[in-house]
Amino acid sequence: MPIYEYRCQSCNHDLAVMQKLSNPELIDYPSGGQPQLKKLISPAGFRL
Repeated sequence: MPIYEYRCQSCNHDLAVMQKLSNPELIDYPSGGQPQLKKLISPAGFRL
């Protein structure tokens, strides 16, 4: 399963979540419950 990184727009806390490709994007920050999460684009963990 891939690991996706998110950032809370209100407090700038980063969050790494292991999700299936078929799961929808997270939008609610777990501790705040507000729709403040934005998915980050990060480099791949490997190179060919």
